[in-house]
Amino acid sequence: GGGGGGGGGQGQRRGGKARALSRLRTHCEQAKRRLSSAEHTTIEITCFHDGMDLRTTISRGDFENMCQDLFARAIHVLKKATLPLAEVHAVVLLGGGCKMPRLQSDLREFFDGKHVDASLVGEEAVAYGAAIYAALLSDQTQHNSAPNTTNTTTPNTPNNPNTSINPRMREMLLLDALPYAIGLEQGGGNFVEHSPPARTFPCKFSREFTTYTDTPSSICLRVLERTSSSSLARDAHPLGGFVLGALAPAPRGVPRVLFT
Repeated sequence: GGGGGGGGGQGQRRGGKARALSRLRTHCEQAKRRLSSAEHTTIEITCFHDGMDLRTTISRGDFENMCQDLFARAIHVLKKATLPLAEVHAVVLLGGGCKMPRLQSDLREFFDGKHVDASLVGEEAVAYGAAIYAALLSDQTQHNSAPNTTNTTTPNTPNNPNTSINPRMREMLLLDALPYAIGLEQGGGNFVEHSPPARTFPCKFSREFTTYTDTPSSICLRVLERTSSSSLARDAHPLGGFVLGALAPAPRGVPRVLFT
């Protein structure tokens, strides 16, 4: 009985720590947003952990120092791009970090003083893109299903479902892209990237796998989405998986599985 009580206490402590970390992440995210417009902000959490409160003040300078490696990494990615700076006509930012003054300043300096537009709202951009995409698909369907008639005109009215869209919209090219890297879990718990982030889809990629134990009867493949810089599979988001069974007995490294 005493041992069971101890185990329950440890479980409660672990659960309390997880809840405290979750609350801390939420308040830190809110503080990050406030620091985009304020020089200082306070993080205050009542009953944070073990009955203790948490209250701390952080400045924008402190926050930018913490994220220095992330800012440098963003500029490093741009330096690897093959597009000449002279061919960049506009710089538009979209995402959770686009409101950071330091990031905007670094990008403005990298692009030789070009205006950095961070006014775009992500939710609105998604809605606009979906509306345009739906209009293009609807227009294509109407053209494919329209009867082959001549000398017939259709009134252009709002209540007419066959009304054509704006001709300028047909000139738009919308590409669907994978926001994060897609890969598989390899032996040892590592994440193996198959498709890099920002890759347009539908797409096709292949990779050969083998076994890392002797005489396995099956291979379990987990498809993962990496949303951080971690190279560990446990830090990636699982999308699905499958088991390849009925393998002939063989030493490790001998079976070959082509994943496509």
